[in-house]
Amino acid sequence: QTNMILAIAFAEALGIFGLVIALLVKFV
Repeated sequence: QTNMILAIAFAEALGIFGLVIALLVKFV
């Protein structure tokens, strides 16, 4: 169950990272 929580947290971090990059690309 701990691995599942870690996987979800990792996916969330990746999603936020992708959002930030998308915003940066939009500004540039």
